[in-house]
Amino acid sequence: MEDRIVRPVEVARLVGLSGMHIRRLEAAGTFPKRFKICPNSGKYGATGWLLSWVREYIEQRAGTTTEAGGP
Repeated sequence: MEDRIVRPVEVARLVGLSGMHIRRLEAAGTFPKRFKICPNSGKYGATGWLLSWVREYIEQRAGTTTEAGGP
C-alpha cells in the first residue's frame, strides 16, 4: 500500500471527528501529531499526517471498542 500525506479535511472524514476534536486529541497525546508539509511556510503553513499513521489510529480504536459490532 502506498503511503501519502493526508490533509486535515480528509483526516476528519476518515476518522469521523471534527477538526477541533482532532486537535484536542493531538494535545492530549492520543492522536498522531501533524507535521508541516513545508517547514519554511510560517505559523499557518500547510500541515498533514501520513495516511499510515491515521490508519493505525483507526485500527487501534477499532481494537479497543466494546460496543455492539466490536471484538
